[in-house]
Amino acid sequence: MLEFISKLFDTSDYPARWHCGNWTAFEGWLHIISDFGTWGAYMAIPFVIAYYALKKKELPYSNLYWLFCAFIFCCGTVHLVEAIIFWHPVYRVSGVIKFLTASVSWATVFALVRILPNALELPGLAQANVELRKTEQLLRTVLESAPNGLILINQWGTISLVNRETENLFGYDRKDLIGQPIEMLLPARFREGHQRFREEYFQNPLTRPMGAGRDLYGVRKDGEEFPVEIGLNPIETETGKMVLGSVVDITERIGSLERERESARQQEALNEDLRKSNDELDNFCYIVSHDLKAPLRAISSLSSFVLEDTDSMSQENRENLEIMRGRVRRMNNLIDGILEYSRVGRVETSIKDHQSRPLIEEVMEDLRPSSGVEIRLIGDFPGIRYDETAFQQIVQNLLSNALKHAPKVGGIVEISAEDRDRSHVFSVKDNGPGISKNHHDRIFRIFQSLKPRDDEESTGVGLAIVKKLVERFGGEVWVESEEGEGAAFCFTIPKEPVGSHRG
Repeated sequence: MLEFISKLFDTSDYPARWHCGNWTAFEGWLHIISDFGTWGAYMAIPFVIAYYALKKKELPYSNLYWLFCAFIFCCGTVHLVEAIIFWHPVYRVSGVIKFLTASVSWATVFALVRILPNALELPGLAQANVELRKTEQLLRTVLESAPNGLILINQWGTISLVNRETENLFGYDRKDLIGQPIEMLLPARFREGHQRFREEYFQNPLTRPMGAGRDLYGVRKDGEEFPVEIGLNPIETETGKMVLGSVVDITERIGSLERERESARQQEALNEDLRKSNDELDNFCYIVSHDLKAPLRAISSLSSFVLEDTDSMSQENRENLEIMRGRVRRMNNLIDGILEYSRVGRVETSIKDHQSRPLIEEVMEDLRPSSGVEIRLIGDFPGIRYDETAFQQIVQNLLSNALKHAPKVGGIVEISAEDRDRSHVFSVKDNGPGISKNHHDRIFRIFQSLKPRDDEESTGVGLAIVKKLVERFGGEVWVESEEGEGAAFCFTIPKEPVGSHRG
């Protein structure tokens, strides 16, 4: 091997090809010119392939291109040496180059075999063109179907592309927009400043979401201005930086916001008027209470003196005087009821967790029914999240009503509670005379009573207060009764409270 390498360029052992055989000049030069021509072509091809591979950085199987360059280069070198041998018999060099050519050739074969399965899956040029057209059509469809106006501009501010919605927004045909400066879509007073902003933006392009930045306006072809919201997205292309703008007409949104603000202002004015009205009503109720109760107290005191100091009064006059005193008491109670009804929904409430049974027992203790009426608490009672005063006021009014209508002997009042999906249902039931269905709605109206005033001490306010309180806290109240079968007054307490402030 060492001897072979040392004599690699030695030509003394072999004659030049011209002296091997009987070459005519034509035959010799035919071989020489053909080998030189082949060598020249084989040298040019690798350079072309290498240039292509360097320019196309995303080529599939790029290493294979370089193998082909080496293979063709070696083949060309073989032809060059074959031409030289006609004068210089460098057969040893020729053998080395042929060995290198064979090695590179087989390396190329192995590389081809290895990538062949994947290469076969690559689409053909025709199919690739079809797929490309499909992709282009899809992108165009998406672009044209976008709900926002889309405008593509280059770094000089020239419009390169628009979609259908842009035409609709600004009233131009796209042929009138392509190639024009973007400033044509802005009011004249903003154009000079916008050029400066645009140039600054291209120096440091960043994605800007919709709604960010200044208040912006567009101008239609007919000169009408309208508020817009614009999002910007920089794009790098082969021709340089470009920006895709998304444009939305926000005229309706601004109008809606203005209407909401005006509605809020009106609501605030109404709330202020309501606060003033509530204050005036409080003062009015206090004045009415004072001015009406004063003469009632005087009448009540005077009638008491008359009854105590007059022994000779006839029985009829005494009965009439008692009727008058009863009516004075009713009037006094009625005034108290009206004041209490007017305050429902206008006082602060405090929503807290309570056990309902102890609150009910406190009300029972305060009312202290006669020995002839029994109050029963049936079953378990839930914890509630409610205003304590409101709950006891509801129970007190319903229990007072039940005690009033239950028989004086053998009367039974049952208080119970049950759990439902979103609320607790409380019931106050008596075994009194009951209520006809014709009157179920009427009894919850203020000043409504089913018996004459002189036959029953009733203001007709208690059940109206119950209804107002229950509904204020998101509940319902109703009566279940048939005439002659007692009455059960039911009300609900939501598990999630809805009222915790001034109503």
